[in-house]
Amino acid sequence: MHEPIITKSLFDKVQDVLNNRRKKHHTNHKKLNENFPLKGFLLCPVCNNPLTASTSKGRSKYYSYYHCISPCNGRYQLDDVNIWLNDYLKSITLKGQVKILFEEIVKEQLAKQTESKQLGPKHFEQVDKIEQKIERLQDMFVDGEIDKNDYQITKTRYENIYLELKDKENDTIDKKDVIQLYQKGLNKLDVIEKQYTEADIEGKRMLIGSIFPNKIHFENKKVRTADVNPILNKITSINRTYGGIKNGTNLKN
Repeated sequence: MHEPIITKSLFDKVQDVLNNRRKKHHTNHKKLNENFPLKGFLLCPVCNNPLTASTSKGRSKYYSYYHCISPCNGRYQLDDVNIWLNDYLKSITLKGQVKILFEEIVKEQLAKQTESKQLGPKHFEQVDKIEQKIERLQDMFVDGEIDKNDYQITKTRYENIYLELKDKENDTIDKKDVIQLYQKGLNKLDVIEKQYTEADIEGKRMLIGSIFPNKIHFENKKVRTADVNPILNKITSINRTYGGIKNGTNLKN
């Protein structure tokens, strides 16, 4: 948990998850089955092919499965898969002290990164010098000291340097704004399991698509987190660590 949290790519990914802005996942030409919101997301843990889903009638009742096709023929009961997924959603739910702890980690890492990117006096001196050079160049052109061709070439060079310097200023993320965005998003993670349970089929798939951009893998009856959005893995780690401390358990993996 010591690597910087606030990077541009990670920041964008966080917003995707928190605001559910990933595109909706549809099954072409078919109505989505309310019973199988994970169809198209699940990969077979044996052969890594997408799992399909169906319901079959037993002697006394119906049974629903996510299953693979020949030659693998792996089969996983719907209820079991739902339990595995809900366990994972619980692991990325932020509540109480865990939420406060995560907010403090965000603030601390943001402060470190902001400090490392702080623009010093030398930067602004360079900006002033370029602005002065552009003004002098304009005066020289007006006074006829240089021709139009030399003026355009030199002006373009100065303006490119100026834009590069200003881009460095624009890349600096406002600390207060970022913290507010995270706090707003973290509030949504308070109820992420409830959001999934109460959502309709499209809502469920949109939420799952934002959490699992590279499909869902299961290992040993658990969601494999290797391909999950990295910020969610951090939350899971914090929940696990805090839970171990709270319950007095051994935190060693």
